[in-house]
Amino acid sequence: MTLTTHHSSVDERTRLATRADGGRVAYTESGPVNGHPVFFLHGTPGSRIGVLPRPFELSRRRVRLIAIDRPGYGMSDRREGRDVASIAEDVAAVADELGIDQFSVAGRSGGGPHALACAAVWPGRVLATVCMSGPAPFGAEGLDWFAGMTPTGAAEYRAAATGHAALEAYFASAEFDPGVFTPADHAAAFGGWSWLGTVAAQALATDQGGIVDDDLAMSLPGAVTPGRLAPRTSRSPLSPARLPSGTSNGKTSTYQPG
Repeated sequence: MTLTTHHSSVDERTRLATRADGGRVAYTESGPVNGHPVFFLHGTPGSRIGVLPRPFELSRRRVRLIAIDRPGYGMSDRREGRDVASIAEDVAAVADELGIDQFSVAGRSGGGPHALACAAVWPGRVLATVCMSGPAPFGAEGLDWFAGMTPTGAAEYRAAATGHAALEAYFASAEFDPGVFTPADHAAAFGGWSWLGTVAAQALATDQGGIVDDDLAMSLPGAVTPGRLAPRTSRSPLSPARLPSGTSNGKTSTYQPG
């Protein structure tokens, strides 16, 4: 179902929570405070400020939408060396700040694996998860992870798989390749999908290393493995999550713990 969207703004109930390591987590709320809480995890790059369902639509569906900045984006403090599972601590910090026990999580693009990680790490708290066009776990059995990627996209993630230094070197020398987009993509970018460029520009303007950390987290061979879970019931330091099977590159998946 497609929802009418709008560009959120900084003054829309934006708050800061504190995660276990003392870092700040920025989040923005919209929709009724007594609605069902849904955490939204942005893409790579992205931020809590972007295109979200209009408040009217959220009210009609009784959804309390909470969009957060992942570490290194927007107003959230960077956490170098984080893995995909680490986002569960950020989400839990905000949920605890708001007094929310159970909630749902949705992630778009690079936020998809992070949304699934929340379900894996907090099965007692996450009621449902939606992964929209998220990449599959890196190194998943029987999957050519780079298949269908543009040459520049593949080069970026191959560098990430090599390590932090290689990825930094890639970004330092890489130039934008307009060929990564088709003519139809370019037409859409100045039409109905123009919001995507706005969101990316906002994210790049406030990036503190979030893009690098996202790439590294999603390229860890063992950080997320299909079919295995590492559920958590306490607030001790996080360990790498094992995500449920059934995820695939570029498709929407849903997962309900239990």
